[in-house]
Amino acid sequence: MTTEKYHIKPIHRNPKSHKLSLAKMSPTKLSSSLLIFLVSMVTIGYALDCSNIHYKESEGVLNYLANVTFTVPYTTSGWRFYFQFDRNFTGIGVWDGFIQTNGDAGSAIMTNKTSNGELTRGDEFSFRFRINWSEVTPAKNPPVLERFGVGDVELCL
Repeated sequence: MTTEKYHIKPIHRNPKSHKLSLAKMSPTKLSSSLLIFLVSMVTIGYALDCSNIHYKESEGVLNYLANVTFTVPYTTSGWRFYFQFDRNFTGIGVWDGFIQTNGDAGSAIMTNKTSNGELTRGDEFSFRFRINWSEVTPAKNPPVLERFGVGDVELCL
């Protein structure tokens, strides 16, 4: 039985050769790169805006009925949605799950009923809720949904 020795040479890189210099980029390449960056930032910002998944169906005095529709990010047999609003509220009612609220903090957690716990990645899921607020809270404006997530996945912020 013979043993062979292998000698691996270390790779030495010149750190100066990997620097990106904006001054050395052609104006066309620089403007193209900047355009791609700006479009990406606007697209990401728009994609994470809660108005893309949430809209008001109707509004009453100190309450509104809203619909939330989103694409399920992963398959699960039991779900948990969380809400964060820009201000406090007095209550939230749902039909498709159970809800725990902290109205003073403007947050709520909704969990599934036993009959609707199965969600499949890529499916569209929709539910409605009614939120109420008080005139004596800081403003008469309705609470605005700022963050919404499924489990650990934020769908808007």
